[in-house]
Amino acid sequence: MNCYECDEPTPAVAVCQQCGVAVCKEHVRMSKEEVSEPVGPGPARTASARRVTCPVCDRAEHSKHP
Repeated sequence: MNCYECDEPTPAVAVCQQCGVAVCKEHVRMSKEEVSEPVGPGPARTASARRVTCPVCDRAEHSKHP
């Protein structure tokens, strides 16, 4: 699978979690996201997870306009 964003065929290393396009090392956008899981009546257990997006979805998620 090749990167959707590149002009020439470049191997993809990830798939955008929002839109599903394949992206290469240059175009992949990674961020940290906290996820939590309820564990009975006590406090939820939290962990850090990776969030992978393409440049277009990353821009849309971080834009100031709704």
